[in-house]
Amino acid sequence: MPGTVVRVEAELGATVAAGQGIIWLEAMKMLHTISSDAAGVVAELRVGVGDQVDVGMLLAVIAGEDESGAGGSGSGDAGAAGSSGAAATAATAGSAA
Repeated sequence: MPGTVVRVEAELGATVAAGQGIIWLEAMKMLHTISSDAAGVVAELRVGVGDQVDVGMLLAVIAGEDESGAGGSGSGDAGAAGSSGAAATAATAGSAA
């Protein structure tokens, strides 16, 4: 279901913990938290406050901590389920349960 980004807590390059809330969406008058699936560094932030999002849209990419100084190599798309990959995990709209 479509929603609107109302808060972005993470910043590019910030270290986040597994389960940490990074983006908050409002959809159907309810607030939904998008959390990091894995610990790592925010490699990409693709949304900002006020942006409209839809299910499956890539919102952020969290690179594994071993990649934080590697120049961003291996930031893979983890798909619509927001599942963790070997190198990176992606936060996607609809991944909040």
